[in-house]
Amino acid sequence: MQGISAEPPSVVFRFDVLKTYETVIKLRNREARGRPFRIVPSQSRYFQFIASVPASATKLAPGMDIAVKIRFTPEEKVDYQSELVVETDGDSIRVPVRGLGPRAHLDFPTSVSFPKCPANYCSTKSFNVCNTGTRGCSFTLLTEEPFACLPPTGSLAPGDSLQVQISFSPKQATAHTGTLRVVYSYEDAPILPSLLLPGTASLPRPGGTSGGRVHAALTGAEEFDEVLLQGTAENVAVVLEAERIQCEPTYVGHFVQQLFRLYNRSEIKEEPIFVDEAFGLSPLSGEIWPNSQMQFVATFSPPMAGDWQAEALCVVAGVDRPIPLFMSGLGVGPLVQLSYDRLELGDVRMRVEQTYKQLLIQNRGAIEARYSLHPSPSVSAELAAQQALQTAQKGLAATGLQALLARRQGGDPASRPTTTTTTSAPGTAGSLADQIAQAELSEAEQEANADRRAQEQQLAAMGQLAVQSRPVLRFNPEFGCVPPQAQQEIEVTFCSERLGMFSEEASFDIQGTSTPLRVLFTGRCCPPSFTFDVEQLDFGTVAHGFLASRQVSLLNPSEIPIEFQARMASDGQFLRPGWPLMGSS
Repeated sequence: MQGISAEPPSVVFRFDVLKTYETVIKLRNREARGRPFRIVPSQSRYFQFIASVPASATKLAPGMDIAVKIRFTPEEKVDYQSELVVETDGDSIRVPVRGLGPRAHLDFPTSVSFPKCPANYCSTKSFNVCNTGTRGCSFTLLTEEPFACLPPTGSLAPGDSLQVQISFSPKQATAHTGTLRVVYSYEDAPILPSLLLPGTASLPRPGGTSGGRVHAALTGAEEFDEVLLQGTAENVAVVLEAERIQCEPTYVGHFVQQLFRLYNRSEIKEEPIFVDEAFGLSPLSGEIWPNSQMQFVATFSPPMAGDWQAEALCVVAGVDRPIPLFMSGLGVGPLVQLSYDRLELGDVRMRVEQTYKQLLIQNRGAIEARYSLHPSPSVSAELAAQQALQTAQKGLAATGLQALLARRQGGDPASRPTTTTTTSAPGTAGSLADQIAQAELSEAEQEANADRRAQEQQLAAMGQLAVQSRPVLRFNPEFGCVPPQAQQEIEVTFCSERLGMFSEEASFDIQGTSTPLRVLFTGRCCPPSFTFDVEQLDFGTVAHGFLASRQVSLLNPSEIPIEFQARMASDGQFLRPGWPLMGSS
């Protein structure tokens, strides 16, 4: 707080020419010590500052005050402006002093009231405003929601008038208050002397407030009046015939309609608007005259089977919140079933296509049923098995290639490829030198061969997964439409490239229902059969050093080609580990 304060903080004179006006400002020392002061003489000949103490007094005692008389002598009807400056040790006090010449005055009412207005509705009041002052002005009307004012700006010469409209648009049913501020502006306002003061100061009109209106003078030559705005909002009598609509069970793709009414028992015209996405409402908007009613149609057309519920909101004037309408209905989908939910296929041959026609889609309902085949989960499992097998094959192939390169660099005779075309008895296979060379295989090479055989056995075991190059189950047709009280035959083709027990599930999506039809296929996939034409080969008596050969035929009675690899177990004789494999095709 300042050590010395001025009361009042600003002075405004309203005057007639050729008269002298006086007022007093009190300077008070609010500190506990004496403060030096000096009153700066006025720079305007229209204002005089006269202190109540002698000019020799230069210090103000604690808690004491002095009076400064301001004398104003106007000479013409214009605006005057000056300031009283009091210098103290370290700071200064500035009191704006103004003389207001001819002013405009718009005779706005002291207050505007809107009693018992409908909520969510625009109520208006209009009245004429006249400039009863002696000077023309421009004005700006400022207010806040839920109040509004038209026109927002205007100009009035002395004696002129215009119509002002104030609107009240409450969103809630409660009491509202606000303020209408009328801001005056004078484009041709001369100020004598031309001394602009920083900051803003205000003072009520001489004599206090006039009828509740505050007229303040601002140092930027801006003045305003304030009008009190009041309003009370309440809900009017607009009701629905029923708060809930229960529609009858309806088939998917069909529709059912139900009528309901909206009653307007108020004195205002209503324009209802329905907002909804699930149910159809008609009309969505319209007009209802006071004390009348309007008929609406609710349409229920379920896109899927199941229970449907929705809430439509009716937005009406006079009610602060939308009126809810609850709608519910049961959607009935196609009544379809499969002739079997499980089919046992028994023993089937590997890679042999077999067709079954026992599967039927039966429509027991009153509407058509559109179906489509849904991909079986076994397809995804098959793809995962294929990827695992391919990854394992790449890893084993890389390991075998590294071992082969190492043996070739070490000069391993076993790494050299050989090709034979016949099957020979042990006593006639190759020269004695070759037999001795093979018998001298190092222990490390034998271990390498054992590792390679173990890898081959592991890969053969994984080969039981057998890459499935096509779907196990195929259906024809995969999609279609079954008329009411009819059935559709589905041709099922089964072909597997994996051995062993299988369990495949197929599902069909039915349009209009979220529950698919499922059927399970089970059975066992058997390998193809093949035999030799003889059960035993007898070479008889064989002379040493001479080649003895016999032919044997491999018979394939299956419906598909068979890839095979012939092996001969060792008989443990001489230096050879077993009978040589002399090629097979």
